[in-house]
Amino acid sequence: MQYAVKELMFLVEKYNLKFTEQTFKSTPFGNWVTKTYSFYNDSGCFTISELLQRDEIDFYFSDVFSTAYPDLKQRLLNVWDNNVILEKHQRWIFGLKNPFFWYSKKKYMKALAEIIQTKISKNKEFFGINV
Repeated sequence: MQYAVKELMFLVEKYNLKFTEQTFKSTPFGNWVTKTYSFYNDSGCFTISELLQRDEIDFYFSDVFSTAYPDLKQRLLNVWDNNVILEKHQRWIFGLKNPFFWYSKKKYMKALAEIIQTKISKNKEFFGINV
């Protein structure tokens, strides 16, 4: 997943957000390993949570960055609300949707990066985080 998160490193380089990767070995409802990738500043924290055993990825917003896993999960985000950008990245041959799009973390992280860039250029913020 780290290679896919590189698509979002423009947030650190261009907008001076801080980045932290953390591993949590005991999460609620099981003894599973969760990796988190957090981009944050004084206005909030955007966290990508990867539950390794189930290969699930969720996106969260919290008011502040924390080293406690429950604090990073303040609000679950629907990052795929911009259908135009998502559909552009899902296209396959002859305009058909790629059935394997969701299996490629790099592809959908690239789509997420474009969605974030669009939100920043329009509103100077993304998912509640001012830049």
